[in-house]
Amino acid sequence: MPPIKPKFTLSGAETSPKAGKKFTDREEFISAFYKALDTKVNDEFKILVYYGIGGIGKTTLRKELSRIVEEKKPNTVHCSIDLDTPTYREQETALFILRNKLNEKFKIHFPSFDIAYTVYWQKTHPQTPLTKYNFPLLTGVNAVANIMSVVGEMPYIGFIPKVSKAFATGGSVFREWWTRRGQTELKNLPNLEPKEISERMPMFWASDLKDFLAEKNKQAVLFLDTYEALWENVSAHGGFFMRDEWIRELVSNLPEVTWIICGREKLRWNEQDEEWDKYIYQHLLGKLSDKDSRYFLESCGVKKNDVQNVIMEASKGVPHFLDLAVDTYYEINNRFQREPKAKDFAKTQQDVLNRFLRYLDKTEIQTLNVLSAARKWNMEIFKLLVSEFKTGYPITNMNELFRFSFISEGELPDTWVMHDLMREAIQAIQNPEILKMVHKILFDYYVAHLENVDVKNITEENKSALIEAFYHGRTHLNSDDFIKWFIKTSKVFDKAAEYKTIIPLFEDLIVIMEEKNSGVYKELADAQISLARLYELNIRFEEAKILYEKAIAIRKSIFGEEHYEIARVLNNLGVLCGKQGKFSEAENFLIKALEIFKKDLGEDSIDIANPITNLAI
Repeated sequence: MPPIKPKFTLSGAETSPKAGKKFTDREEFISAFYKALDTKVNDEFKILVYYGIGGIGKTTLRKELSRIVEEKKPNTVHCSIDLDTPTYREQETALFILRNKLNEKFKIHFPSFDIAYTVYWQKTHPQTPLTKYNFPLLTGVNAVANIMSVVGEMPYIGFIPKVSKAFATGGSVFREWWTRRGQTELKNLPNLEPKEISERMPMFWASDLKDFLAEKNKQAVLFLDTYEALWENVSAHGGFFMRDEWIRELVSNLPEVTWIICGREKLRWNEQDEEWDKYIYQHLLGKLSDKDSRYFLESCGVKKNDVQNVIMEASKGVPHFLDLAVDTYYEINNRFQREPKAKDFAKTQQDVLNRFLRYLDKTEIQTLNVLSAARKWNMEIFKLLVSEFKTGYPITNMNELFRFSFISEGELPDTWVMHDLMREAIQAIQNPEILKMVHKILFDYYVAHLENVDVKNITEENKSALIEAFYHGRTHLNSDDFIKWFIKTSKVFDKAAEYKTIIPLFEDLIVIMEEKNSGVYKELADAQISLARLYELNIRFEEAKILYEKAIAIRKSIFGEEHYEIARVLNNLGVLCGKQGKFSEAENFLIKALEIFKKDLGEDSIDIANPITNLAI
């Protein structure tokens, strides 16, 4: 097998990889990380994978490794992204977020990526003008802002001369980059189709980081957390290895970087290319050993052996349950001013939560109950829930809840989240009707933030409100009302070309619809066609084709073999195949669509214009 190579390269240089030792002992996870950094050389791929069940401590380990880099490897470039955030799972958004983090923390410029990203954005949002309100790269110090300030546009015609002029006359910090590599790397950019730019986006991003690391002689570590989130609903839509193809391409372009991937399962890249086996080091995070569990309890102040033993037996070495037991220990100590005893603690995981809640007061329990319905909250939501459900908890004491190990700061500023296992456990013992009421309150709250959304200025708050309203609406509303609400509400985001926001939601919607009616009804086919169109606009042609074919099968079962509703989807399939250069296949679909339109609607129907025009093209 040849060495791992990226699909697209700027230099054509190949790597010379070496194999490394794999560590399996839990105490050696951090040692494995240190060794990876200490033995890293620029032309070697190195990917450390930490995988295990939920609550086993993957994110905690990732944060600890980040802290180690921050404190003990200060010369190392590093940042992380949590793929649990739905919009971060799409390539362009994830790369943009990583770009922003590295730029903010290490002043790394990404001129090749920024220009490629802008051209791609223009080509996929032709109806939306570039403004500083909807395109953040028009502000600050970056190549795009420089070009726009001098030339007034991101040019398609005369790309090289106009960009050269912008850097020459603007006194730009990017002049040297443009002369040295930019004008060569980006020479053909305006001539590429959106799909071609998208495929090369990891290459452009990597070339900028590679340049910085070489110039500054630095190492880099990049963390990808909740990796399994990339495959939400994948069983319904296929394309398993397509979901992380862009990550493989990014890694292929950056052997200089040490990659840390945290997820619930092993990385399966070797199924695509067995050569990856040489460079991926898989570490299963099982339960903590008795030694580690006891050390953890000792460090938390739990000293008595009998108390340690009962906690260790109940937790089974799962960090989440150990944390919860320690929270219980502190609550007993502080609230009752006595030393906790072994009998105070549960003997099974199922009882750990109940035993913990026993030592809280009523206002705290009721507040945690309502907060468990929220995937995240800020002060405004906290006040709303405490007031609406009259939990009695002082609003000014919200920070007191942070004493619990299962509450932490969210990804966004001034937001907080509860550990998923804790949320699920609390909801499991709640009154279902009360829980549904909380979802209604939160649904109404987010829907209010979606009123009068400006199609020309969709904000991050608008996007977040849609995602959260979707989550709470699917629980609060009946299926029919929920589907109608989302189809109507998502239209403004569709018009604004906010595809990265609505695609994951449409994927979830289809799963909900399939569960509702065993997958055979007209509304499901309509949703499949809508998602297929979104996939098509985002150059995800194979996934679009699968959905169009599913929609045809459903419509045939409803309308029969030759109905104009089927012809419309065949027309879509023809156009899709044409975009892929599959002209013979496209012609067959379009001819069939034309025949059905003529037979079902007549020779003079306006509908036959579409397949005729597409055949001519």
